[in-house]
Amino acid sequence: MSLVEQIDERLHLLSGRLSLVLFERELPTQNTAIFTVANHIGTWLRDFWPNFAGYFDLIIIDTPPGLSILAECAIREADLIVVPQAPDRLSTQGLEVYAKYLTRHLGLKDIGQKTAVFINMQPSPLTKVAQRNLKRISEMAGNAEFPYRVFDARYPIRNAFRDAMGRDRPAPFENLWTDATDHVLAATRELWTMLNRPLSNDAHDALTG
Repeated sequence: MSLVEQIDERLHLLSGRLSLVLFERELPTQNTAIFTVANHIGTWLRDFWPNFAGYFDLIIIDTPPGLSILAECAIREADLIVVPQAPDRLSTQGLEVYAKYLTRHLGLKDIGQKTAVFINMQPSPLTKVAQRNLKRISEMAGNAEFPYRVFDARYPIRNAFRDAMGRDRPAPFENLWTDATDHVLAATRELWTMLNRPLSNDAHDALTG
């Protein structure tokens, strides 16, 4: 637990670094095959969970965009996979590639059931392009091979999301998210419901208090 930083009484952080990308690239030079690297990282993750799972209600692994070996191993071990998705053409095509790679290349047949797509950066009002891509995302969710869910809550384009990432110190919840507060709360409630652990009144008060 010495690597974990306590942000406040309810939040802890085990910070990653961009150098993890270099670490992943170095591993193949030390092993004979990619699957050996994936197995090594996967074993480390499985050994890692017991040391932390008993301390926290929710553990979030934030991986970079793309299907790296680190992301693949996190996907295998996760109870729920949240895929942020902008309603544009490239992002929608990326979702199709993601689904095909996991089901056909990696053979993870049950991965769709634990995947939830979260619509982010939705324009307001909706453009025709965004409408087409949202329809496509919804249609793909009905695919029997990869039957993912789609969050009802969505994040519109807001300066509040960009500005929150630039803060260098904690701030009260409503000060942090300003006009995006309701969107963040709605997404948080839905996330906990997907995990079969609805957000309690006490937790809601902790978020907004």
